[in-house]
Amino acid sequence: MAAFTPEKQAFHDIIARCLVVRASGQPRVTPWKSLVALAIAGFFSGKILAMVPDDGSKPTQTPTQTPTQTSTPSPAPTIPPGLSTRQNRFFGSLIEPDNRLKETFKGVWKLSYSVGFVVHESQLSMTGPSGVMLTKFFDGESNQTKTILQRIELWSSARGLVLLGSNPTDLDAGEKDSAYSTDNFRIAQRPDGTFEFRNYSLNEDSSILESPVEAEFSGYPKLGIQMAELTSEVKEQFNIEMESNLIAEDQGVLVVKVLDGSPAEESNIRSGDVLLELNNIIVTSPSQAQKIVQSSYLFLPIGIKLNRSGEDINLSVRPECCITPEEYTRE
Repeated sequence: MAAFTPEKQAFHDIIARCLVVRASGQPRVTPWKSLVALAIAGFFSGKILAMVPDDGSKPTQTPTQTPTQTSTPSPAPTIPPGLSTRQNRFFGSLIEPDNRLKETFKGVWKLSYSVGFVVHESQLSMTGPSGVMLTKFFDGESNQTKTILQRIELWSSARGLVLLGSNPTDLDAGEKDSAYSTDNFRIAQRPDGTFEFRNYSLNEDSSILESPVEAEFSGYPKLGIQMAELTSEVKEQFNIEMESNLIAEDQGVLVVKVLDGSPAEESNIRSGDVLLELNNIIVTSPSQAQKIVQSSYLFLPIGIKLNRSGEDINLSVRPECCITPEEYTRE
């Protein structure tokens, strides 16, 4: 092993002052991760799913909740000029939420709720006003666990914020599930600042079933790399220490370390690589790169352009869950 020289000590001091992005030890990806990525990609390209109405009915089940008759629609909220609007059978008139509210739910949420006597467990990935949700539940008709992918949109109503699902797709079958009703949630903020979720579905007699939701914020998507801003000083010291993968670029974001078992490692990103673009956006700082990753969909590939020893390379990485809010704040 080479001696620890003053030059190496200086390099490590520089790296210690740079903004890095760590990944926490969360559970690894699920066996159907690749299928999820393909389904989501097809979903957003319009090649897999067709638009369906958001007011279908759940599969017939014996409800455990007490049904309540459909009430008179809530009064329409005041609509500022220029905002989108729509109607919904559960929540009445809806308007586009303001930018502050759009940012409030960005990240990954874990949701658990019941439809009748069947528990649904979901992972919701929001980028602001829109997102995707993966839901698992036991289907009595097929006698097996099903995984449903939906697109989710955030709206504002007179009853509070709402999340509306659309385009339910059975990932096992790889096609739209006409028997599955889209999910609908109402969100309200408690006095302590946390959020309360409620799930709404239709009974067979068209009465509305309302059930509580256990909701937990998991954090933000991550790649599993540590990064530093590329400066002339960092470049010089890094090239002194490294015997291979020398830095040729003068601008970009330096990959200092790739964590074992991370999505970045699986995609062959290496220490010494210089990130140039993420999703076709030029990056010049670790904080900028992290914001792009944080605003991405869970499991949906992020396009990356990097430079390795003077050669430009294009690849994609599927982020996983999650860097926690506490870890992100420390960074």
